[in-house]
Amino acid sequence: MMDELRKLGMVVEAGDSMLVLRTPITIAQKGSPLTPEQAKILVKFDRKIINFKVSLDCSWENGQFNEFK
Repeated sequence: MMDELRKLGMVVEAGDSMLVLRTPITIAQKGSPLTPEQAKILVKFDRKIINFKVSLDCSWENGQFNEFK
């Protein structure tokens, strides 16, 4: 895993049977699109940075149109 994180631009070292990040890194900033490398880092650390909401405005069911207000 250390080689993978280094390829993604993180400065990591092995210490006491764990990986240690040696320099601070900002992975994402609000309003800026993610690069593929940033997305890979977020996946590795299982970080979710967005919530999706779906609102239903209308439906078609059994041949009938329904509009929700």
